[in-house]
Amino acid sequence: MPAYGDYFNQKKKKRSKEQLTRAATKKGSFASFTFTPPVVSLETKTREAVVVFLPAELLVTAAHGYGNLPLGSVYFVGELDSRGEAVLSDTISDLVGLPVNAVWSPKEGFLDQQSLGRLSFINQEIFQKSSTHKLDWLLLALNWLLVRSDKITVLDPKASGLIESIVLADGSQSLYLDPNRLDKLTSGLFYSQKIRSEVLRVGVLNSTQVDGLGNRVARLLSNFGASVVAVQTTTPQITSCLVTFRDPNIEKSQTVDFIESHLHCQKKLEPELDNRYDLTIILGT
Repeated sequence: MPAYGDYFNQKKKKRSKEQLTRAATKKGSFASFTFTPPVVSLETKTREAVVVFLPAELLVTAAHGYGNLPLGSVYFVGELDSRGEAVLSDTISDLVGLPVNAVWSPKEGFLDQQSLGRLSFINQEIFQKSSTHKLDWLLLALNWLLVRSDKITVLDPKASGLIESIVLADGSQSLYLDPNRLDKLTSGLFYSQKIRSEVLRVGVLNSTQVDGLGNRVARLLSNFGASVVAVQTTTPQITSCLVTFRDPNIEKSQTVDFIESHLHCQKKLEPELDNRYDLTIILGT
């Protein structure tokens, strides 16, 4: 479920976090509204779905260097630089440890048609004006796609007690979700059975100066069913993502296809690859 786009470009924006936050909370500003679409994973072949609800006040580290913000403000802060959807999708991807292929944009009013087909009829205005609970509308949409109600798994980390209240340095309160606890809640729900069955040993090598990037990518791969056996830093630094493999047959695997599609890595046959791995991902700038 980010095509990552410029996920690896983590450079700070010209405007400071304080400037962005003031703009996002300014009275009367469009950014003073909150926006938190549910995370929906739809398996089209089996007609199964998983829905994860996240609260707007959840404190997250926004992607692309926008700093710590409430999740409900991420889209609007990113939109100050005309990239709200990209910042929101990559932030949610980082939070849940899964690729996000489309986001629910309040600017567009519906889910991306190309990515989610008929689900696009779920309109944000309907949610805002209707007295019916948002979940009811979502279940109706999934049922319209022939997803049976007993095949829909709904997860609410807040209701499950996984989200805790924290006090920030300025004395204000916010909500925090430990990614490890979220992974336990969603364990096994997002696996690709094809990737999992390949059991290819994956090494993730971070050549960038972005701390923790290797672990974030390893978490995404693991949540999707890949067997990550090591995460390391490496030199020299390369300019783009590269996936290498020892056996030419691995190039046709679902694991490599997933890596190429979502991390935009170039592929390279490497017969002398370290025998601890079947393939490696070298993360570049």
